[in-house]
Amino acid sequence: IVTPNVLVFKDHTKPEFPILPASRGQKISVITYTPQYKPKTTIEVDGYEMDDRFYLSNAQFKHPEKVVEQLNALFNTALFFGYDTLILDDGGVEAFLLPAVHNAFLLNQVVNNFKGRFKEIIFAINKPRLFPIYQRIIR
Repeated sequence: IVTPNVLVFKDHTKPEFPILPASRGQKISVITYTPQYKPKTTIEVDGYEMDDRFYLSNAQFKHPEKVVEQLNALFNTALFFGYDTLILDDGGVEAFLLPAVHNAFLLNQVVNNFKGRFKEIIFAINKPRLFPIYQRIIR
């Protein structure tokens, strides 16, 4: 889903993030996709709760080509619309029960395939358990 010209509101209740005047506002464009929910992995899942096994390095997608295809489509869509900067998150690791390390590895693979085609690629991983994984793998 491509949504151009989104007006973003921020949490103004924190003193370090004061409200900006309208004259300083900026428009952004958002591209979203939905990862597979509970995809088949090399480690079986026996429940609906987030499982620590998804953080193991040997937990992998059984069909990683589907993930790579989605990520390639996201990057190509951004190029098609002329976007020069991407801000990426963890891709829904906890929300969609994805294998964290393998997900970061596949994202890194796609990022490297698109190197030099964007002015900047930023990673916004704000979950304390996921940040070190992505920081170690994304290069």
